[in-house]
Amino acid sequence: MNRKQLLSLLALVVILGGAGLAVYKHTASSWESAGSPSGKVLAPFALNDVARVVIQNNDTTLTLEKKNDAWVVRERDDYPADFARVGNFIQGLWQLKPVQEEKVGPSQLARLDLAAPAKGAANTATLVEFQNKDSQRMSALLVGKKFLKKSPDFPSDEGVVSGRYVMPSGTAAAKVSLVSERLEEADPNPAAWLDKSFLRIGRIQSIAVTSGTMQWKLTRAADTAADWQLDGIQPGDKLDPAKASPLAGIFAAPTFTDVQPAAAKRDGFDATATVTTFDGFTYTLRFGKADGDKLPMTVTAAADLPKERTPGKDEKPEDKKRLDDAFAATSKQLAETLAKAKALEARVYLVPKATFDPLWKPASEFLAAKEQPAPTPAPAPGGK
Repeated sequence: MNRKQLLSLLALVVILGGAGLAVYKHTASSWESAGSPSGKVLAPFALNDVARVVIQNNDTTLTLEKKNDAWVVRERDDYPADFARVGNFIQGLWQLKPVQEEKVGPSQLARLDLAAPAKGAANTATLVEFQNKDSQRMSALLVGKKFLKKSPDFPSDEGVVSGRYVMPSGTAAAKVSLVSERLEEADPNPAAWLDKSFLRIGRIQSIAVTSGTMQWKLTRAADTAADWQLDGIQPGDKLDPAKASPLAGIFAAPTFTDVQPAAAKRDGFDATATVTTFDGFTYTLRFGKADGDKLPMTVTAAADLPKERTPGKDEKPEDKKRLDDAFAATSKQLAETLAKAKALEARVYLVPKATFDPLWKPASEFLAAKEQPAPTPAPAPGGK
C-alpha cells in the first residue's frame, strides 16, 4: 500500500467514524426526548407541592398524605408513613426516564398491563397519582407489565425483572415507555408504607412474664453482668445462661408487620411481659390471641428519670461543668426515648408471633440439666 492509498483509507475511517458518532448522538437525543419535552416519562411538575400520593389497583387504594410536614397513611388512621420511602418514591417517578419507547395503540394497552385499573378487570396497571394540597391532580402514571430479561446461562428460566412498562395517565397522546427501574414500590398495600420504627429496649435489668398460670422473672445485678438470676429458683436447680441470655435480644430491635385501627378493642390481652432497664424505664407489653403468624401487642411505657444531678462528695470545680453537660445530654436523650415509646401506646401492633414465642416457655426450660449420678457397677459374675 502506497502513501496515497494509506491517506485515502484514513480519511474514509474518519468519515465513517463521524457518521457513526452523528447517528449515536441522534439516537441518544431521541431517547432523551421520549416521554416528555424534558426527556422524562412524566411532564415536569412542582415536586415540593406534592401533598398526597394515591396508589390504586383493581382492588386496593392507598392514600399517603402530608400533614404537619410528616407523611401519614390514611388507610391506617393516619399512622406515620416511612418518610424516606415516600420521598424516594416521589422523586424517583419525578425523574423517571425511558430507555425505549413503544408504539402501542389504545387497543393494545392490555397486552402490556397498561389498561386503567377497574374492579374485576384483567391486564390492568397500577395507577400512581400525585395531588397538591387542594386535592388537584398534578401528574399520574400507569405502571404496567414487568420486563423480563433472560440470561443466556439459564435459557429455561422466565428471566429476571429488568424494567417496567409505564405510561402517563390523563395526558393527550401519552406514550408507552420501557424504563429500567423495577418500580416494586408502586404497591398499594398500606402495611408496606408504615414507619416501622419501633421498640428499642437496651440495658435491660429484668424481664417478668405472666401467661395464664405461668410466671417467671429474670434479673441481673448490673448492665455488664452476663449471667441472669431466676427468681424463686429451687435448691439444687441452676439457671443455664445459654438458655436465658438470648431473651434480652427479643426486645433489642423487634419489628411489626401492621397496625390495627386506632379504635381496635383490647379485650383478651392476658399475656404480659414487663421489662425494666437500668435507665429507669418500665415497658409493659400485653399480648392478645395469635392470628396465624401474627400476634397483637400493645405497649405501655413509664420512666423514673432524675431531674438533677447529685454532685460527688469530692467533686472538683473544674469537673462540674463537664459532668453537668454530660448529665444534660443524657437526660435529653432519655426524654426523647420516653416520648417515642409513649407514642406507641395509642395502637395495637401486629408483631411476628415467632419473635416472642421464646417468652412463653415455663421457667423450668431455662434451667441447666441436672447431672445424673453415675450408675452402680453390676457385680462380677460369680461374685459374692
